[in-house]
Amino acid sequence: MLRTVISLVVVWVLTPVISFFTAYVVIGHDSSQVDTIGDIRLQGFPIWFQESAPGYSVADGWHPERFWLNTALWAIVLTALVLIGFRLLRGRGVSQRIL
Repeated sequence: MLRTVISLVVVWVLTPVISFFTAYVVIGHDSSQVDTIGDIRLQGFPIWFQESAPGYSVADGWHPERFWLNTALWAIVLTALVLIGFRLLRGRGVSQRIL
């Protein structure tokens, strides 16, 4: 039980870091303002939270509310994976000493 709680705390602490590094994944382009600032790249996976373009500064393209939604989604997915993993290990007769 304690190992499960510690694993979940580690996952929750690392989730914002994982979410931040997904900003390097370009998931779309917005060409609506090509004439003024250029092609806008939408970055972040699975919920984009940063826009970048030649005419944008980093602060202009940052959306903190979308970043925290992305972080919450990653937390839910990773928590489910950890809990399912522990459940599968217990179901296979792994010693409780290991868990």
